[in-house]
Amino acid sequence: MTTDNQTSHSLKFLDELRAFGFTPDEEQRLRDALTFRTFKKGHIIDSRAGMLYNRFYIIKGTARIYYIESGKERNYAFSFDNQFIMLPYSIMMRNHDIFIQFLEDTEVCCIPSREERKNYPSLSSAKFWQFINVAMIHHISEMEEYVIMLRMDARDRYHWIMERHPHILETVSITQLASYLNVTKETLYRIRAGKY
Repeated sequence: MTTDNQTSHSLKFLDELRAFGFTPDEEQRLRDALTFRTFKKGHIIDSRAGMLYNRFYIIKGTARIYYIESGKERNYAFSFDNQFIMLPYSIMMRNHDIFIQFLEDTEVCCIPSREERKNYPSLSSAKFWQFINVAMIHHISEMEEYVIMLRMDARDRYHWIMERHPHILETVSITQLASYLNVTKETLYRIRAGKY
């Protein structure tokens, strides 16, 4: 169950867009093209529903991104306040179904897909591409950090995520975090206990 939220939102990425020369009028038209929704804890977006062609920005809340491989859930990423939801395009290309699950009630800004953008001719295509580029810059930066993390040993991977998101276990389960770090749940318990 989702609900549209019509209140005024302060979005960090819109602050960054002002560096591209958006006028207040253009920014307002851009806001008008965005959809704000609240997803309840536990809600799942399934790639088979087609919604993943949108880009999602979390205003407040937590989401996990996962896929199914050989019958097992593989946690790809977690996204938190003021972050775009990272989608595993390389995995999508292998025809895996991708899922976004909200781990708490989460306020989200939904950015129009390429097809939906045709409904907003008042925004120039150049401005929209600048807008999309901001999302892609965030995604590439996060992907680079993720690749570096995967090269670390298990204990360093755990410390890497805890330094960036010290409160992650308030919303993410040990099983989900272990899957993301590519370790067993038992290994993660040992790392947390200082026995690894």
